[in-house]
Amino acid sequence: MNYSLKLLLYVAGWIIAWYLFSSIINSGLIITHVYLAGSKGMAITFFITGIVSIAGGYSLYNETFSTEINNKSN
Repeated sequence: MNYSLKLLLYVAGWIIAWYLFSSIINSGLIITHVYLAGSKGMAITFFITGIVSIAGGYSLYNETFSTEINNKSN
């Protein structure tokens, strides 16, 4: 499989996972009345989970694509 296609699928997968993860957390916080739907709390939750997702995605990227990264640099 082409490296660019792998990378595109990897990023798309992380975006979908981030959105699902954030939505599950948001729905739990809304149901327990921590904040209301549409409030700043939702934006903060999406922002924080986005940062966590970027860090996790980057870390896993380095492990998953280590052979492709080494081959491109040579």
